[in-house]
Amino acid sequence: MYKNLNSALYLTPKLLYIVVNMEYFAFYSFRHPFLMSKKVSSTMIVVTFALMQFITFFSNIGMALLADNIQRPKAVLVACLILAACSFQLMFLPGPAILCCAYFILYSTFIYSTVPLLDRIILDYLQRKNAPSSLYGKQRMFGTFTYFVTNYITEALVYSSAATDEENFGRLQPLYVFYAILAAGLVFLLAPVDRVRATTAQERDPPQIGRVLKNKAYLFFLFIILLNGVTRGMMTVFLTSYYKKILNFNDLSVPSSVPKYVQPLVSVFYKNPVSTCNTFGVILEIAIFFMSQPLLRTFGLYWAFLISQVAQCARFLFYSKLSPSYAYRFEAACGIELLKGVNFGFTHLSAVQLAVLLVPSNLKTTSQMIYAGTFVCLGGMFGSLIGFLYKIDTADGSYSMFISGAALSLIAVLLIVVKYGVVDRRLWGADTRIPEAPKSEPSSKQASSSDLSAQPPNNGFSQKEKKIEV
Repeated sequence: MYKNLNSALYLTPKLLYIVVNMEYFAFYSFRHPFLMSKKVSSTMIVVTFALMQFITFFSNIGMALLADNIQRPKAVLVACLILAACSFQLMFLPGPAILCCAYFILYSTFIYSTVPLLDRIILDYLQRKNAPSSLYGKQRMFGTFTYFVTNYITEALVYSSAATDEENFGRLQPLYVFYAILAAGLVFLLAPVDRVRATTAQERDPPQIGRVLKNKAYLFFLFIILLNGVTRGMMTVFLTSYYKKILNFNDLSVPSSVPKYVQPLVSVFYKNPVSTCNTFGVILEIAIFFMSQPLLRTFGLYWAFLISQVAQCARFLFYSKLSPSYAYRFEAACGIELLKGVNFGFTHLSAVQLAVLLVPSNLKTTSQMIYAGTFVCLGGMFGSLIGFLYKIDTADGSYSMFISGAALSLIAVLLIVVKYGVVDRRLWGADTRIPEAPKSEPSSKQASSSDLSAQPPNNGFSQKEKKIEV
């Protein structure tokens, strides 16, 4: 019965995105208050986050190299899910604050690897099923939906309804074990079996990061992702503080212009303004993932990539114009956060596929991890440091940060237009074709002339291209 349902509905990738993201996001939005509850100073928290993101960039690549080398991405993913749950428990051991920060970094090295590994497995799964790669977005949508559902569950457990309203992060310990068992179990049962094939003499050398980074088209792609990751990092770390301290969302009330019979229904949104803004931030992201096939058919990978950066630029510009004295600043912030969904949705639709199409097939996992590490880890590290230096808790500092974010996004937009529009001519004419990935790269000992750096100037793609089939 499950096989029949899976053939019709693609249940396996949807279930895997749900359970893996349940573990991934169970603690994600509450990392900062958790470290504060452990008496970690504000400066040490910033240093910890920056160091964590720097370390996880390299640990993610290490996991990717391991998965590519032993050809077992499924086994590596299961191991990361289990080890993340074990290291999560270590953070609750008594000890000095610096030890808790060390356990937090250890936990992050495992949990940050899970979603990129799953992305690689799902893309492979769709390819095995002869499904169009544009179906990826509809599967990824369930991970985004799990994000805000899991946040509500975690918040209900951590913050009791008692009058003291004390934080109780200890309630997450058994829940996290349950999530890890569920995620690791379903990945083990449902994910495709790792296909460990006999390698030829040309493929016995393990994948090398240097081979990937010789591709100039791939390096350009990574630079755009880094710029987007920096702006994302600014918002991820400091936007909640901006809402609370600058826009003063603590004392919001339903506007009198709202009809009285509607006020009780919308009051919950004004009582939880940060959660409401976060919800608006994923509405369009879910819609974009759901409509991924017609959107990619209409725009193609390169226009989707460009639209994502335009949306991020507009988001920063609108925030820079938002005044703390504006009566409808909360409603305006909710509207601005819709652009976050446009940015993140179109980025994932295009960049996740470009990351594996710009490299040979035997380097898919390595490329996926480099992309995710650049976007989340390196970008987040630089973004958090920039926000800290600008002192986002002041009005002038927040304005400077938003202007800087808009400038970085604008640079990304211009570079995409020049590279993919003027030089490669892939934007003009709404090219909706997805190119095939290059063949597995032979050993440098036997075929050094086939290095990525020696390929013809075709942006890292093979000469053949296939259209999206919907």
